[in-house]
Amino acid sequence: MLGHLLKYDIRWTGRRMLPLYGLIIAVTAAMRIMDLIKVGGPVSTLLQIGYVVLVTAIFVMTLVVIDRGIKNLLGDQGYLFLTLPVKTSTHLWSKIINGLLWVILSMITGFITIVIMTPYESGEFFSLDSNLQWSSELTRYTVYGAGIIIWMLLALSLGILMIYAAETIGHLVRKYRALLSVAAFLVMFIIEVNITVKLFSVPTDVHSVGIFLGANIAITTAFFAVLFLITNYLLKNKIDLD
Repeated sequence: MLGHLLKYDIRWTGRRMLPLYGLIIAVTAAMRIMDLIKVGGPVSTLLQIGYVVLVTAIFVMTLVVIDRGIKNLLGDQGYLFLTLPVKTSTHLWSKIINGLLWVILSMITGFITIVIMTPYESGEFFSLDSNLQWSSELTRYTVYGAGIIIWMLLALSLGILMIYAAETIGHLVRKYRALLSVAAFLVMFIIEVNITVKLFSVPTDVHSVGIFLGANIAITTAFFAVLFLITNYLLKNKIDLD
């Protein structure tokens, strides 16, 4: 059932996000071509303005996509979604995964535009250090790289879940919901940051990076699990749908 929910969420979001991705890549390519042929003037200025507008639009729409995920469960459509023969936790997973997917795609699109706009000599961008060899050191850095990716994915997922948890908490009252949601998010953010900062300092040598990454992955996972259980419980038992 999770697959069916994801298919619906991804289809709805894709119709809004994919055109923006395609448009900003096209505008970036046009800017690069104009730069290569040394053409400036009003057209170049308009393309630059268009790029900034599209970056802003993608950022805003990504937030809208994330926000829509919980709004579907808390608003009028909540009656439809939460009366389906599907666990509340499955709905929540679908919204988190969908939000994470589009955050990642937005970041990838941004990276692509940077690559297109960055001037480099043929083969320079993909060149490797001639001293780089397959060794225990390379294996270590590969593991660290994988750990960083895992940590980033968990951190992004936690950020999305914090938004969902905050809005769910805000929905427990009828007045000042937005204010309570913002306050709940700030409290959760401060707690998570303080726990991480107080328990673990940034590593000063390469040998302590693994411990640092492992500890932060563990903390992020634990915080995610606690917030997921709380949000799922509130959605299932305490929310009075509008």
